[in-house]
Amino acid sequence: CSTGSLTGNGTTNYVAKYGTASTLGTGLLYDNGNGVAINTTIPLASFDVQVSTSTAIASISGRAAKAALIVDNSGTGDIFTASTSGLTRFVITQSGNVGIGSSAPTKTLDVNGTAAISGALTAGTVNGNTITTGTGTLTLGTNTLTVSGTSSINQNVTTTGTPTFGTVNTGQGAYELYAMNQDVQTSSTVSFNSLSLTSQLTVANGG
Repeated sequence: CSTGSLTGNGTTNYVAKYGTASTLGTGLLYDNGNGVAINTTIPLASFDVQVSTSTAIASISGRAAKAALIVDNSGTGDIFTASTSGLTRFVITQSGNVGIGSSAPTKTLDVNGTAAISGALTAGTVNGNTITTGTGTLTLGTNTLTVSGTSSINQNVTTTGTPTFGTVNTGQGAYELYAMNQDVQTSSTVSFNSLSLTSQLTVANGG
């Protein structure tokens, strides 16, 4: 630079910054024409930040009438992915499926692991091998509780409707509802298509 103009040295592909009001130096941003990066000269994306720090890598703070962060991917890749050391922990796919502990969720919410819900859970259909209520209560509305295969009900059953059982076999036969080792309470009628017992059946309260 000529006398009276800006002076200074830089590094190829690094965006220059002012060291003083009249001196240019090397900045933090690296731009090779294909990607912009911080702390790396090999950007793995259009914008790549690779740092090791005891504070947050990125922070967004503001006050807006719309979403604080908008991500719009019109391609075929995932909308968002979070990982640790390359292992996917959380993903939102192009179809809108959310995976926790799964990199390829097949349901709207796909959790590979355990879940704890302290509030109310409302579900249209619950499918699974085991439903455990612990010391709480499993409450069903006007729908049906279906137990199939070699399964068991080992908790108290209380209903104001009409419970109907296809087969009750306390001998624990194959493909039957068995091992009802707790009370069944109802203010209506109990119907059995078939009832097979290997021990005593006691009906209380004049039933």
